Amino acid sequence: MNLVRNYLKSEDALEVSAQTILFVVIAVVVVVIIAFVVYNLINSGKSQTEQGMDDFDNLVGDFNALH
Repeated sequence: MNLVRNYLKSEDALEVSAQTILFVVIAVVVVVIIAFVVYNLINSGKSQTEQGMDDFDNLVGDFNALH
């Protein structure tokens, strides 16, 4: 236990933990940005699909109105 305490008190341990925290924060930010982009791509694709279906329904309705 004393070895662990001495290591944690050393400057190297503080520097490593600061680098580790910085790495984790950057990794979390990157994951959040990627998730946000993917979420927006999925939602925009869904709305385009729904818009396409609505356009098709309108086209079928117009075609049926002609008969």
